[in-house]
Order: sequence, then structure tokens, then C-alpha cells
Amino acid sequence: MTLKDVVEVGVNCVWPPTCAACRQVVQANGALCQSCWAELQFLPHNVAGDIDSLPGVYAAVCYDGVAQEIVKAFKFRQKVRLGRTLGALLYLCHRDLLNCVDCLVPVPLHRQRLFERGYNQSALLAKELSLHVKELEVCNGLVRNRKTSQQIGLSRAARWKNLSGSMVIDEIARSDLAGKRVLLVDDVYTSGATLHACTRALQHEGVDVLGGLVFARALPERMVLDMDLQKDN
Repeated sequence: MTLKDVVEVGVNCVWPPTCAACRQVVQANGALCQSCWAELQFLPHNVAGDIDSLPGVYAAVCYDGVAQEIVKAFKFRQKVRLGRTLGALLYLCHRDLLNCVDCLVPVPLHRQRLFERGYNQSALLAKELSLHVKELEVCNGLVRNRKTSQQIGLSRAARWKNLSGSMVIDEIARSDLAGKRVLLVDDVYTSGATLHACTRALQHEGVDVLGGLVFARALPERMVLDMDLQKDN
């Protein structure tokens, strides 16, 4: 046992780790309790988005209930250990897809928001995913060239306008991405505005974008109904 492990055990004795969704005490940091695991609504197949430039949006779970609490904890409550859990979960759900790509490109944060938060949750997720696939690279090659308003509370049209033209490829990353098959990585997909902006920036430079990979995906009502029918059958 390393010194780091000893310190972590001591800290956990004083402040026991809690479930990211319901805050019930669990055995390890980044873990979920059994009840919250059971409430996650796993998606059975690729759920295509309504973005013309993207072949598909691949997700592990539906963005509702417990999944929403997990994303909030990962993004806003410094629950960085969740990256390991969510990365392993995404790999188990989409390992075949991950074995077909050369590079993962996380959705970027503006430098001011990155400074305020201290980390980019999408970059953490991409890093954890890369550990499961041999020679899978992570390229932090996208940059937000201006600070945008928070997407929360905006209408779909306002979200797309807010992010229009906000993403560019870093000059140094151009050569790294040339000829690569890439997959965009983000924590959640709602309106599609963020992935659309990222995809446009990459495709403008001739990068082959195979799709977007997210932990959770907000589903249109008709898709939810279809999935309920599949369960009944």
C-alpha cells in the first residue's frame, strides 16, 4: 500500500465517500449505490441525433433522474473520480466503436471556465476511455475562441446561436488530427449544439468525425415511447 492509499483510507474514515447521485455512503470514491445503478436507463443501441454533420450520437444512458444528478456531480461538484466509473461504463457499452477510431477529441471549455472549475470533465472522460483501448490517442485540439453563455436555461435555438462559430482547431493540433478517424467526447448530449459546433470546426479542416460519444443522452419523447414499447415486448 502506497502513502497515497494510506492517506485516502484515513480521509475516507473521517469523510466517507458518498454516491454521486443520492449521497448515500458507498465503499469507494466515484462509486454509485446499488439503488442508483438500478435506476439508470441504459440505451440499447446507437441513438442518432438530428445533426446532419454527425453520423451518430452514442450514449450509455438516458439523461434523466439519476443520470442528471451524476452529470451535475461530475461537472459542478468536483466529483472527478466519477470519470473512472463513467469511462469504464462507456467502454463496456461501446467498445466496438472505440476500437474503430484513432483519436478521441474532448469538447473544450473556455480557458476562463476551465480556470474557475479546475478541470474539463470531457477531457477526464476521454482520458479514462483511452486507458481501455491500446494506442487510442486523446487530442485536446479543439479550442473555444470566445466565452459563451451557460447553455442551461436556453432554448434549443438560443443554444445553437450561442455556440455558432465558437470552436476552432488549435494550430499545433492540425497535424496531429490530419488523416485521423476521431470521436468527439462529452458528458451529455441535449440539443446537439455543442457537438455540432465541434464537428463543423473539425470537418472544416478535413478531419473525419465518426460521431459523438457521451455518457448520457436526452431523448426526444418519441424515442422514449419506442424504448418503452421494446421493454413491453
